[in-house]
Amino acid sequence: MTTISFFDCNATLGNPTALTYGSRFPTPDSLMKEMAKFDIDEALVVDFAAKELDYKIGNERVLSAVEDRPALHPVATIFPDYGDSEDHIEYLSRLLDRGCRAARLYPNAIDEINEEYIFGRMYPFHPDVVGPICEVLQERRVPLFVEMDQVRWDEVYDICRNYPRLPMVLLNLRYRHKRSLFAGLTRYPNLHFDISCYTLYRGLEQVCRAFGPERMLFGTRLPRWNALWTIAMVMFAEIGDADKQAIAGDNLRRLLAGARA
Repeated sequence: MTTISFFDCNATLGNPTALTYGSRFPTPDSLMKEMAKFDIDEALVVDFAAKELDYKIGNERVLSAVEDRPALHPVATIFPDYGDSEDHIEYLSRLLDRGCRAARLYPNAIDEINEEYIFGRMYPFHPDVVGPICEVLQERRVPLFVEMDQVRWDEVYDICRNYPRLPMVLLNLRYRHKRSLFAGLTRYPNLHFDISCYTLYRGLEQVCRAFGPERMLFGTRLPRWNALWTIAMVMFAEIGDADKQAIAGDNLRRLLAGARA
């Protein structure tokens, strides 16, 4: 078997605001030490602060963390405008100019979606709200990452349909999403997903048979989860080495290479 080069699309730096299971990597060096333990060569990174505290603080932290660390790649976290003093589109453009080749949106502050009258999301993942952001990312071919527990499938389909040149990556899909995922992959060539939570028996093989390996990205959810089981999913999948390498890192490298400054 040839050596597989792993590129993690789903890693987080910093300290969460609340204690949770898993580890913490408060510094970039602590994350890189964990990556070295599992022979993960590169990682896209965000900071917990971007989701849980202040996205601008989180962006500055992650941009600082990747300085002189070519194995780490910064993700731009952006929120839609609500009358704030700084134009969010100009702010996003500056982040992309500073080296971010991927972006994240966090429509929901908690880990599950409730009805709006119970606990409303910060905003829906809808073209009327996030459309201007999607237009900028589509123009520059910057992949957009969203966590599946923060969005609804009809929203995902609408975004993929309205912005067909925007690479869309769903994070943290689970086995119960299989039918919705296959429907989306069938209709929208710009839809991708990370495999960090896709623990369906021979699930990677099924996707490869139906669509090829190009729509799957390796992700770990570090530091919340251990990287070993996602690596094992790739290494022990009953697919060829070229397909394993595509999933492990080359698909993500291709998406990032397509993004322009």
